[in-house]
Amino acid sequence: MPGRLRSASEQFIAGNRVQLLTHGEQIFDLMLEAINSAQSSIWFEMYWFAADHIGLKFFNALSAACARGVEVRLIYDSLGSFGTPRSHFEQLRAAGARVVEYNPLSPLTRRFGWHISRRDHRKLLLKDQRLAFVGGLNIADQWLDASNGAPGWRDDVLEVNGPVVRALAEAFFDSWLEAGGVATDLTRTVGETEAALGDEIRVAVLAHAGYLGKRQAVHAYLARLRAAQHEVFIANAYFLPNGKIRRALVSAARRGVDVRIILPGLSDVPLIRLASRGIWKPLLAAGVRIFEWLPTVLHAKTAIVDRRWVTTGSFNLDYISIANNRELNLSVLDEDFAERARRVFLHDLTQCHEISLAEHQARPWLARVLERLLYVFRAWL
Repeated sequence: MPGRLRSASEQFIAGNRVQLLTHGEQIFDLMLEAINSAQSSIWFEMYWFAADHIGLKFFNALSAACARGVEVRLIYDSLGSFGTPRSHFEQLRAAGARVVEYNPLSPLTRRFGWHISRRDHRKLLLKDQRLAFVGGLNIADQWLDASNGAPGWRDDVLEVNGPVVRALAEAFFDSWLEAGGVATDLTRTVGETEAALGDEIRVAVLAHAGYLGKRQAVHAYLARLRAAQHEVFIANAYFLPNGKIRRALVSAARRGVDVRIILPGLSDVPLIRLASRGIWKPLLAAGVRIFEWLPTVLHAKTAIVDRRWVTTGSFNLDYISIANNRELNLSVLDEDFAERARRVFLHDLTQCHEISLAEHQARPWLARVLERLLYVFRAWL
């Protein structure tokens, strides 16, 4: 029997419009359109802001927004954007943007007491406190269309407008202050958000800030897994779940829930993929179905439970997301939206290879030893 849904760490806000976006070039186009049409403010929180073809488009769009009087604020992660020349951020500051670097790697600029592994992994764009984009996509060429020769990484992003944008603005405000940003005029702009749009879609913000901060994402995941009755569909780029999540998945499968997980067949972090394989056996033995995405790199972080609850954002089911990082997901409670997300998941399954228990057990013993060893050191992957 499924457990009772005790605490999902979710405060749902009604009256929002939500669209699931799955194609990188379309997402970039919509985000750039939002920046180019902004009238009052652009708030941007991004783990990896590259200086490649698409990255330069965003730098230029943000500079142009500053030139027409739009308030531009950017938080970028020092590690995630390590390969981006600092000059690009300095040029954006010179254009009038307020830019802060989260947890600088340089000991000369790092704030006292910050742990080097604590990163801002969030991906959030806010336009005029009325429209927001939340997902797993970074600003880099990796997400451009594979049909044009780009890597074509597979990801999910939610475009949302409505009252929940205020909660997203507050999440940005929290990151801004932690990164050392000045609070001047921020309180005034937070809250001037769109009124209810008449839609019945309820959305909650899952702000996750490591061990000592808010842990809404992992708590919501656990609550939904433990209460699942029919289906649990998960696509996750870096699958190294802790014991509680693994046990919840095993328990769900054993009580007859259809549990399917899509993982990368090709990963940008191969060691994580190997470590992940080291924990598959008990999942497969319990009836969890595991699939590997074949066409490109899978970077999505999405779950659908019982055709009603959907979450996506930056939160991975791995040690670093759970224990260290600042993460941001949205959860959506709506049957029609969940059905649209479910159709996308089922279509993705047609481009996957299913891993059977027999196939998994047939891998060489040396591979098994390496996988288990890597899992032991998962906190450093």
